[in-house]
Amino acid sequence: MSDSNSALQRLVHNLEQGALAGVLRICLFVGALILVGWVYLSFGFRGLETAEGIDQAQVAREIARGNGFTTQYIRPLAVAQLKSMGKTVQVEKFPETYHAPLNPYLESLVLLSFKEAWNPADESEQLYAPADQRIAAVAVGLFLLSLLVNYFTIKRMFDQRLAVIGVGLIAVCVLFWEFTSSGLPQMLMLLLFSLIFNAFSRALESRETGGRYGLWLAAIGALFGLLALAHGLTVWVFVGALVYIMIAFKPRGAAALIPLAAFAIVYTPWIVRNYHVTGTPFGVAWYAEFGGMGNSVTGWMRQSSTDLGNWSFNTFRGKLQSGLVGQLGRIYALLGGSVAAVMFFVSLVHRFRKPEIASFRWAVLLMWVFAAIGMSIAGLPAEGNISENQLHVLFIPLMIPFGMAFSLNLWSRLEIDYKWARAAFITFIFVLSGVQLVMGLIPSGARMVWPPYAPRIIKAVGNWIAPNEIIASDMPWAVSWYADRKSLLLPMTLEDFNRLNDFNDLGAPIRGLFLTPVTGNLSLSDIKEGEYKAWSPLILRDTGNLKMFPLKFRLDLPPGNRCVFYADTPRWVTSAQR
Repeated sequence: MSDSNSALQRLVHNLEQGALAGVLRICLFVGALILVGWVYLSFGFRGLETAEGIDQAQVAREIARGNGFTTQYIRPLAVAQLKSMGKTVQVEKFPETYHAPLNPYLESLVLLSFKEAWNPADESEQLYAPADQRIAAVAVGLFLLSLLVNYFTIKRMFDQRLAVIGVGLIAVCVLFWEFTSSGLPQMLMLLLFSLIFNAFSRALESRETGGRYGLWLAAIGALFGLLALAHGLTVWVFVGALVYIMIAFKPRGAAALIPLAAFAIVYTPWIVRNYHVTGTPFGVAWYAEFGGMGNSVTGWMRQSSTDLGNWSFNTFRGKLQSGLVGQLGRIYALLGGSVAAVMFFVSLVHRFRKPEIASFRWAVLLMWVFAAIGMSIAGLPAEGNISENQLHVLFIPLMIPFGMAFSLNLWSRLEIDYKWARAAFITFIFVLSGVQLVMGLIPSGARMVWPPYAPRIIKAVGNWIAPNEIIASDMPWAVSWYADRKSLLLPMTLEDFNRLNDFNDLGAPIRGLFLTPVTGNLSLSDIKEGEYKAWSPLILRDTGNLKMFPLKFRLDLPPGNRCVFYADTPRWVTSAQR
């Protein structure tokens, strides 16, 4: 009896203070995060929210179907690239050359398990496609895994207490949760970047103890290769890491060859594939770097020629300068409103005792600076923090422990010997960092991302078009995903449209035109004088003078007649009769 009492006492002690206490806390924390994720996906989720995220989802479905890395979203510029290579354009298996492959391939594994969720819901179910929620759930899972990796890394570099606080601050940052519903690869990138953080910590630790760090440097290079396969823009971050490795590791300069070789082994096959398909190492994505210089990114994709046109170095310099200034002006928002992450920049003046910590903060700074340059060239939207080129989100888990360690050090110098005051200080930082998340979990009532996406309407339009026909649209990514039909991005001119259609340049006829708030919500001056001016009669539904346009039948569509569908015949009548 005494033995059983003693065993019970040891168990209670372990639960309260021993090894089991840490495990129990971790389990409770993970359980709480899973609960938050479930609440977010159940009540706050409205469907995938970004054009690029939706586009990657439809590419993933093509992979799941066994069609390889192909797309149903047809960019006129991609057509021009293929024709310049002397290749026959066939939309049945049109090669995808805009997006990096890693995230679509990961999503395809999810879609293979839920084939019944590929299409939008029926009238009796939710408004978005069930597959939207599956993809978002995977992003939440990747986020939780990155939290686990960051916990052990921060604990290794700093201590357990800071690891708990740091991971908690990462978890309450609303920006991560917003990215989980975007469809973008940022959560996959976050996990890979967290692993790079861990590999860097081990390499620096080996350097300080006189051990070998070559394998860790190779791991850093290989992980950066995977990161570039998730988003090519992260090559800029890798350049910053190489500069740091050249300085921090011996033999100086030569040490950088190890991660560079590992990166090349992982990433080179993708460059070779793109060159074989398009004649350029980066496919059609290369032209996205010229967004804001003569045309928007979408404007470049609508071109029917691979000519770069009239752009100059001064235009490029102006874009770079305005991009850097814009990022600095919005840095608090771009870092998710995390006070501790912003404090990282102040912590650069602090002298950390551990050499590896003191050294690695300069790695973080170098990678961030090169990332900022890359984002300025690729372009970030002037408003909103969710974008395919938003790389600041990757640095938040790296910056928080440095900023928080510095803040706690400043607090200790105040010599306020009250535990409740210290707890109140930490709680205040959590409240500042997490208030936006609490507001985001409050249901808004909207169950779809409108405008511009109305999945049921898009699905209905798709039902009027045969699978071997094409729908032109101002948002072909959504038509491809929700209607499961091949969709052509509006060419720059009506002449380009007629040539593609009349000469069967796509290998399939264009039988419909679907216009949405993407163009309809533009100002009148932008419609008549902007990039879509050639399409202004169709956008404004004033087609009296378009004698040669082949799609003469029109149907205004809900919600609020803000969508319109043009077709070669009144297909909606035929569909209703069937």
